[in-house]
Amino acid sequence: MLNKFKKSDILIIILFVSIFILRFIKIGQLFVFSLDEEYQSLLAWSQVKDFHPIWIGVSASNIGFYLGPGLVYLTALLLKISQGDPLILGYFSSFVGFITTVSLFFITRKLFNKKIALIAAIIYGFSELIIYYDRKYWPIGVPLVALWLIYFLVKTNTNPKYFLIVSFLMGVAYHLHLTLFLFWPIIIGFLIINRKKIKIQSALVSIVIFLAVVSPLIVYDFVHNFDNLKTPYRLISNLNNNSSSGLLVNARLITSTLVRVFTNNIIFQKFSPYISLFVIAVALIMLFRQFFSGKLAVKIIDGFSIVFLSTSLLYPGPMQEYYFVIFFPVLAIILAVLLNKLPVVFTYFFLALYVVTNILTFSQTISDNRHGLSAKKDLIVKTMRYVNQPYYLATKSAYRDNGGWHYLFKAYGKTPDQSDADQMFGWIYQDEISGKKPPLKIIITENKFIPLPMNFKEIKSGSYYSYITANK
Repeated sequence: MLNKFKKSDILIIILFVSIFILRFIKIGQLFVFSLDEEYQSLLAWSQVKDFHPIWIGVSASNIGFYLGPGLVYLTALLLKISQGDPLILGYFSSFVGFITTVSLFFITRKLFNKKIALIAAIIYGFSELIIYYDRKYWPIGVPLVALWLIYFLVKTNTNPKYFLIVSFLMGVAYHLHLTLFLFWPIIIGFLIINRKKIKIQSALVSIVIFLAVVSPLIVYDFVHNFDNLKTPYRLISNLNNNSSSGLLVNARLITSTLVRVFTNNIIFQKFSPYISLFVIAVALIMLFRQFFSGKLAVKIIDGFSIVFLSTSLLYPGPMQEYYFVIFFPVLAIILAVLLNKLPVVFTYFFLALYVVTNILTFSQTISDNRHGLSAKKDLIVKTMRYVNQPYYLATKSAYRDNGGWHYLFKAYGKTPDQSDADQMFGWIYQDEISGKKPPLKIIITENKFIPLPMNFKEIKSGSYYSYITANK
């Protein structure tokens, strides 16, 4: 038994060392710094320059809801430590991703058993898609908070005082991402079921904890005519206008994203929207059946899965792939429970094929260093060697689709006097925008450029080009 225990421990150590390496190898080359990361960084850097209390963070999607400022403060701390270098965000993201995998193993072992925990950790830890999102700074911490919400909701059944922690985590959710709000139906259901167990004192303390964590948003709503509180009304209004075509588009995105957890092969992602809708309907029926027959942990996991899939289908706005990061650890647990019921040989074969396929895919990603932060930094450093005058920073495509450059030039070169980013983010750094027309213009593109005037300088790094020319 001692030898068996040691072998099991060695397997776990090898597993987590591998997962750690996959998340930290070549951070600079693979870290993606785009518009979302720039939005956070610009807000955070304004705090580094001039610290002052703020009531809101970034705006969420296109529904007019503002998140709390917690993540902005955290980003400001990280950027202050690194003196503005955004690479620290990549390291911190990878660290949180690794801690998420460790938490997944711990929580699944407590709720189920060690074997299921190992399978879930392998599924989550080795997925090339999940590794990609664990390295992204936006959205950060969502899967981690989701896992601990599930764990402490289960714990409330034996000790209602754990609602204090649930209240704190739901308060934190208001500073991270809207997808965490999907836990509210589960929490409300639990409150109704356990209403006789919960003491008035505990209920009041839970409410106070939640209100304290979201207090900046409460102040914001009082000052701004309760704009955030009106969000559900805006969503319902859009939902009434949602067409069946929107439903089919969402269904296809759901299936293609979940398939990408296992393989990046495009052949396996080409479901017709009707087949996608059928698959999701079957999955929901199975989850409903299991919800009424499983133990408490299964009920919570299945209940959240039902809420997530249903909401994703009906969501009236454009769905984004990163919305699914909250569901990735839940999916890993569900699959681990299913694989645990199958013959051991089949489970081992599936996991071996899964790990090998994803490592090979990730190896190809590692060999392609053309799109990451390092390539962008190198381009900026090379470009600034030829720039000794004020300049306008532009991107060939719309800045919304090719953002991140304004902050990166500020961090690795010289702050632009004017830029395409000013229309979106100029309100954050008004003091840095020049009133005079800069004599030079730097244009960033991912392709060899359009015709330019005779006098221009071309610089290349990775897949990016910069062109220095007169600002006419």
